[in-house]
Amino acid sequence: MQCYLYLPESHVLKVGKTKTKHATEIGIIKSQLKKHWDFTEIFGYETKFFREQVLKLDKNHHFDAVALCGQSDITLSDSVFYKKYMSGGDYQQTKGSHSEVKVPTGKLFGLRNFDFVKTIKGFGFIKGKRSSGHFALMDIFNNIVTTSVNVRNNCQRLTARTTTLRQEGGDSSPTIEG
Repeated sequence: MQCYLYLPESHVLKVGKTKTKHATEIGIIKSQLKKHWDFTEIFGYETKFFREQVLKLDKNHHFDAVALCGQSDITLSDSVFYKKYMSGGDYQQTKGSHSEVKVPTGKLFGLRNFDFVKTIKGFGFIKGKRSSGHFALMDIFNNIVTTSVNVRNNCQRLTARTTTLRQEGGDSSPTIEG
C-alpha cells in the first residue's frame, strides 16, 4: 500500500509502508510491562553466554528458556513431556456412506475418548470404544498400544479428557504431567 502526501507546491512525495510496525508495538508493550511488573531485562547475548559458558548446554529453544532463568544450580531431567491439542468435544455424530450409523458420544463404562487409563496391557489414551467393553488404546503420537483391552476388568482412569493431552516420553510406561 502506498500513501501520497500532497504538498502545496503540487509535488508528490511517495511514502512507502513502514517496516518497523512490529518493533514499535513490541516497544509499547515492553514499556507497559515495565510499568506494572518488576523484572530485569535480559538480552540475547547474555542468554547465549550463560547457556554456553555457565550451563554448558547446546543451542535449543528449551535450553534458552532454562538459561533465561539465570540460575546456575538447575538440575536438568532426562524426562520429556509431549503435548497434543485436541478439540473440546465429539463433533462427529454419524458415519457411513449415507450417514446412517449414529456414532456413540459421551461416556461408555464411565470412560470417554482420549481419557488416559492404566490397564493390564499398558498405559494409553482411549481411541476406540466398543459396547462390548473392549477398547483400543493409543499413545500421544496415535501409535496403537493395544487394539483390544477389557476396560471392565482392572482399568483405572488416571486423567479425564482435556483439550491438551500430556504424556511423558522416554520409557515404556508413560505418566501424566502434573
